[in-house]
Amino acid sequence: MEALATRAPVSSGVVAIPHTIHQTWKTAELPDRFMAFARSWRVHHPRWSWRLWSDADLRAFVATHEPAFLATYDAYVHPICRVDAARYALMRHVGGVYADLDFECLAPLDALLANRELVIGVEPASHLALDAVRERGIARLPSPALLASRPGHPFWECVFECLRESAHATDPLDATGPFLLARALARYRGGPRVALVDARLLHPVDKFASADGSLFDLERWMAATDGALAVHHWAGTWFEAESDGNAAALGSAPCEVFDHGTFVHEHAIELVAGPHAEAGELPLVSALMVTRDRPALAARAIAAFRAQTWPARELVIVDDGNDALARHVAALGDPRIRHLHLRDDGTTLGELRNRALDEARGQFVCQWDDDDLCDPARISAQMQALAMTGAEACFLPRWLIWWPALQRLALSNTRLWEGSMLARRERVVRYAALRRGEDTPVAQHAFASGRSVMLHAPRLYLYTVHDANTCDVPHFERMWEAATPRWQGRDYARAMQALGNRLPLAMLAAAAPAG
Repeated sequence: MEALATRAPVSSGVVAIPHTIHQTWKTAELPDRFMAFARSWRVHHPRWSWRLWSDADLRAFVATHEPAFLATYDAYVHPICRVDAARYALMRHVGGVYADLDFECLAPLDALLANRELVIGVEPASHLALDAVRERGIARLPSPALLASRPGHPFWECVFECLRESAHATDPLDATGPFLLARALARYRGGPRVALVDARLLHPVDKFASADGSLFDLERWMAATDGALAVHHWAGTWFEAESDGNAAALGSAPCEVFDHGTFVHEHAIELVAGPHAEAGELPLVSALMVTRDRPALAARAIAAFRAQTWPARELVIVDDGNDALARHVAALGDPRIRHLHLRDDGTTLGELRNRALDEARGQFVCQWDDDDLCDPARISAQMQALAMTGAEACFLPRWLIWWPALQRLALSNTRLWEGSMLARRERVVRYAALRRGEDTPVAQHAFASGRSVMLHAPRLYLYTVHDANTCDVPHFERMWEAATPRWQGRDYARAMQALGNRLPLAMLAAAAPAG
């Protein structure tokens, strides 16, 4: 058996692993929460074939290729046991790469699979401390969540022997899962080698970090996945009830509380992706957008608003440009969006912001700039920070800066970022009649006029640099130089992929109306 390595020695007798990716789900329709992960396999393997197998497809495959095993397959009490057994059948008879739907590809697997006939990832060492693993004396825990095999590898015969022997095991981990794989590996002798791949390459994140939400922090995510080819998100759909994801943990976020601009204390809050309450039980938040003649950017910001998890919300759009965005909003038919199409008569940005403020119906308002993107949890997280601290205004002291034309992404320096303001309506004063810099005095007043909170969760806001910003290029170069960390090259691509799992950047661009 071959141990850890990223590349096997060249062997003229090696049978290649087919360039096919297999994934499974109950039906032929993927859940929204797994679409980005599934897409990642095709993005990084554009010339490979990809197949989604439904439960019905899997049973038909087992019936055709493992007819003697079908009775055992049908008798499994737990559906996951049938999925496990079917994936082993796929590897045995078709080969290729099998990946659970909660597995995300970060880079092509070609180099890893070259000159190998069977590859199995090893789970993180922290999982060895689990009681069930220690009781079985397992020193290296193989994961069935990602498998790569050439068809006909003799190891799978050993696996099916173990499956028949464990048919009546009550625990799916013993019957068909990683504990069974561990027994099969211990029994397998001779023949082509099995490559066990270190967790840092395929399982760089353990189930504990996935559950506690700590890797929502982009810096932590980048450090944890550095050098990895794929990452398992440990969704646990086989033993956890389906949910809408609104209560998902986003980790601990430090907060700094101020009273009339004076620091009071700091503590951390455990952020969740969204509230449990219905819209009628929550205060209305009015997101205020001013825009003119950049409908493609505005449409992305609208899509980010529609993805927000705070149910009690409205978007007020004040638009003094052409009618392209009006057509887009009308086509959406979303009653939470109110679009005011005004004549372009030279009204300043500050005056237009005042018009949006006048139209707001919410107890709380937040700035919603037309060229930036907000994480789906932005409003919920900021409202949670207000509720937990008793504050009436919330700001992000740092946010992400995205410069797509130069493929740059960075974490900003610390300051009062005006665009991140979410405050009780009474704390927001009138904007000055300026074309630029109009929001700085408003943000400063909201911060200093009562109890405020600075929420350290920069991933909530993606500030976008483009060719139509109100500031010039040297201004953004200074922002870039002041930012740390800064991500470019492969790190940029990996960071943007992580953001794209929650902000469907490519889909938003494709859906934007013509400018």
